[in-house]
Amino acid sequence: MEGLTSQEAEERLARFGPNALPAPRHVLLRLILRQFRGIFNILLLLAAAITFALREPIDASFILFFVFVGVSLNVYQEYKSNAAVEKLKTYLVRTITVRRDGRDQEVKTDEIVPGDILKLEAGDIVPADAVVREARELMVDETTFTGESVPVAKFAAGEGEEAGEEKSLLQGVVIVRGNALAEVTATGTRTRLAAIAATASGVQEESELVKGIDRISTFILKATLITLLFVILANVVIDGGDVDLPELLIFAIALAISVIPEALPLVLTFTLSRGALRFAQQDVVVKRLASVQDLGSVNLLCTDKTGTITENRLVYAGFLQATGSRYHPLMLARLAAHGLDERNPEPFDRAVEEALTPELRAEAEAFQILEEEAFDPALRCNGALAGRADGSRIHVRRGSPEYFAERGLLDEEGFLGWLTAEERQGHRVLGVSYDEGDGPLFAGFVSFVDRLKESTREALDEARRLNV
Repeated sequence: MEGLTSQEAEERLARFGPNALPAPRHVLLRLILRQFRGIFNILLLLAAAITFALREPIDASFILFFVFVGVSLNVYQEYKSNAAVEKLKTYLVRTITVRRDGRDQEVKTDEIVPGDILKLEAGDIVPADAVVREARELMVDETTFTGESVPVAKFAAGEGEEAGEEKSLLQGVVIVRGNALAEVTATGTRTRLAAIAATASGVQEESELVKGIDRISTFILKATLITLLFVILANVVIDGGDVDLPELLIFAIALAISVIPEALPLVLTFTLSRGALRFAQQDVVVKRLASVQDLGSVNLLCTDKTGTITENRLVYAGFLQATGSRYHPLMLARLAAHGLDERNPEPFDRAVEEALTPELRAEAEAFQILEEEAFDPALRCNGALAGRADGSRIHVRRGSPEYFAERGLLDEEGFLGWLTAEERQGHRVLGVSYDEGDGPLFAGFVSFVDRLKESTREALDEARRLNV
């Protein structure tokens, strides 16, 4: 596959734009206007205007001063934080190998265009949506979209063939095994990841702080109107026709304005700024001051499991050896482990390799792998043909328990109970069988677990202490 020419790539880059999500524009005027989305600052401006009309310029100036300082601090904090985030992004320059002009070359990921041929290897993050054109034992981690850490197999699509999920790569997935050539089909805002990001960013709910201030503002506004009405009616009832209505209105309005806590926004801003400073001391950038209070008001925390409260790394948990099996299930699982010499081996393979005892390792090394059978997603298994120095051979199969159950190999009592117990503990189980020429014999199960992080229990205890 020759790929695009440099000229074609430049033309498509001008046509489709860079392969990046549009960065939000932090215009100064927009940041200022955002401060008046709530009712309270508008209420204060209204109070200042009325106070000026009542010929009380000093009081009006104080109200405007409080509004100005509060708004300025908020705008400064947001502008500075956004600038810091944008500066950090400049250090995150990623490149990928692309085939252009008939040769492989490194290109920045934001310069990739539809039609580019990506050369992907283990460890690469797919930079755009693409269709697999050539693949060798390709396994990818789709945790970004599915939340599952177990890799899935991908296969090559022929020319003109409609590419389904098993022949497509989405932006953000990680190549964990094998290599591939993939043709880019969508970049920038046209990728699946961008669509999800747009959906998520489109849901903009007001912060709890803004909601709380709006509730206070609404209450103050109602109290002000009720006070205004009460004072006027009381004076009309008491004085009757002798009431001086203009002077009464001025008095009632002045009394109502005195109810408004002009310094409240300023006090809140200073308090939240102190919280933002404490976050900054722990290397956390606070983009909006209101988020400090939002974080403090959390009472229900919904979290992903894989990689958040767990290590996102499978480790050996245990085994069950079938009666009459000549071989340990872990040793057989090692014989069927492919690609351990790759930069990023498949999680099950790595876990098996790390769990081997010296005795089991020596037993496995006595075999020479003659032929490898790639993972079959339909059968959910893979295998290997191995031989000893004396000429004897063994055919090993490794796969899901369902694969062996469908072939009638799980006939021993106790298998179902053991599998159920492992499943309840959240363990992942592989079955293994071997054939030395007399037909397949089931050897047993090997179980794995994605362990909780050491910090998980401490985090849960801290959450309970904070009534979350």
